Order: sequence, then structure tokens, then C-alpha cells
Amino acid sequence: MRFVEGLGLLVERHGSEFLGTEAVVGVLDAEGVFSGRPALRTVFRMAVNSRCVARLVESGLWDENVESMIEKFIIHTGFQSGLVRFVFNGVAVALGYDVPGECSAEGDSRDTDECIIAEPSERWDVAYGEDKNAWSSVGSPSRRAAFLTSVIEIEREIEPLLGITVRAVSCNKVGERYFELTFELARVEPRATGALYYAVYDREGVIITTALAGALCLEDASRLPLSVRIVCEPERVARVLLFWQS
Repeated sequence: MRFVEGLGLLVERHGSEFLGTEAVVGVLDAEGVFSGRPALRTVFRMAVNSRCVARLVESGLWDENVESMIEKFIIHTGFQSGLVRFVFNGVAVALGYDVPGECSAEGDSRDTDECIIAEPSERWDVAYGEDKNAWSSVGSPSRRAAFLTSVIEIEREIEPLLGITVRAVSCNKVGERYFELTFELARVEPRATGALYYAVYDREGVIITTALAGALCLEDASRLPLSVRIVCEPERVARVLLFWQS
């Protein structure tokens, strides 16, 4: 299924606001939209996590503010502008906006391959996993952290039962054999408690490491900022899953 088609179906099923939620990447994965297109998935996930997709939905049209947001996104992430614009144009087309640019609704209806060749400027999908020597050339520490942030997934199924949520999750530091996550645990129900764990997966889906990320106890404040250092080689990481245990 083509990218813009998958987005359009989600708008029909769940409404336009769904495109800006964390769940959208998982649903598109299940539909096979990102099959063979890891660079497309990386850029779209980062656009969702940064709330840029949500801001595009909220804007109601394509205007100068949207253009400015996209330019800032390109500068901040270092992703190649062709793929970034393809992602945002695809979202806008699915929302029914009038969209400028080369990858219009007509272009996407033919095939996305002509735009997929415009991958992130340093080939995240190749560099971080298959060739360990390539990790040093991926870019600055901030760009490595941005990539690791983009592969974080949060399992929220039991959050309503626990009365706790996790917010503002990101990677803020990357070393040769570790990376650090920062996040905030928050109660949505009085006296709720719970423990948040992480599991790190490689490109084959094998778990590299898993451990406690943080916990909210009875004596803790209702909002608890935390950080955790995860010891593993960052170039092996393809997915970081955060999940709750009561």
C-alpha cells in the first residue's frame, strides 16, 4: 500500500487527528506501508514524535507557517529535504489540503519509489545497523540522538488501568556503548503506582537488553522526571520499547 493511500484510509476510519498520534506508525506498519522503506518510516515517525504532523493537522491548510515548520524540521534533523517534503506532502494530501511541490497527490498515486530515493542525508537505515564502521560517519551526537528518539515505541495498553502515563520521552545523549533516555512519569489517578521497563531490539527483532527504566511510588510526587542509561552499542538499535509492569 502506498504511503498517502494508507494515510487517507486512517483519516476515513479514525479522523484527521489520528495522524498526529503515536499509534499511527504502528497501524501503518501493520498495513505494510513501510515495508522495504525504512527511511520513510524513520522520517515519518520523527515527524509524529516532534508533533509536526499534529501541527499540520491543526493548521487546516498549507501556508507559510507550515513551510517554516518543515524547513526547521529539515535543519534540526538533518534528513534529506526531498523525503521530508514527501512525508509532509503525503500527510497534507491525505487531509485534503492543496499542496505545492513535486510529490503531489498525482505523484504519490503512481508510486512512492521516485521519492523514496531521497533518503535521509546519511542513510540511517543502512548506517546504523549493517555496518558498524559506518556509525561514526552518521553525524553529530544530536543527530544520533534524534534517530534513537525516532525508534522509541510506548506500549500504553495498561496505562488506563494503572492510572499512570509516561511523557516527553527522548534520547538526549549517545556514547560509544550506551545511550540515555529522559522521560516523565505522571499520575492521572490519585495514589497510582507502577514501574516502566525498556526493551531494546536489533534489526532482526532480537532483544539486546531489557531492564527497569523507572518507577512511580506512593511517596513520589505526581510528576517525576527521570533518566536512564541503557548500556549497549547504539549502532545495533532498531527499536526501543517502553512498557509497564504493575
